[in-house]
Amino acid sequence: MRIEIRLGQVFKDGNYATPGSEEQWYEYDYKDWSTQLYKDNFKANVKVVYDIVERANKGENILIDNCDHFVTYLVNNCLFRKVVENEIKRLEDVEMLELLPPVETFCDILEIDEDGKEVSILTEDHRGCIGSNWFDKQMKIIMDDFYRLLNFYWSEDEKED
Repeated sequence: MRIEIRLGQVFKDGNYATPGSEEQWYEYDYKDWSTQLYKDNFKANVKVVYDIVERANKGENILIDNCDHFVTYLVNNCLFRKVVENEIKRLEDVEMLELLPPVETFCDILEIDEDGKEVSILTEDHRGCIGSNWFDKQMKIIMDDFYRLLNFYWSEDEKED
């Protein structure tokens, strides 16, 4: 299963632009792109993703293919930033307004299986962010391994006593 993020414009007929359509797309294969990111500099990597969102907001159609959960979480932050934008402005939180760009254009985040079947992981409610069930599933995978490793840690700790 791979993750694909599509950021782009809407055609005149109301349909969304898709890769392979007549619109120009800027494609990033994250497997290739990630080797060019700044090693051990997460702030620089965050800026790269936020810059891509800003480019999409200015009219570019962008496809990020094979992306990891790091990029997925960052784009979700931008989606959620749009949801809370009015409250941020009401509280006059300039730092938050400048921290990350809201997604001002069409966005979809898809899981694509080996057969090419696409399933959006965005919720269909008014927020349009990634559903908590998807995040819960991803964190469970990570935390299950961590908890299994803890069993070995506690075993080692008991040996020292």
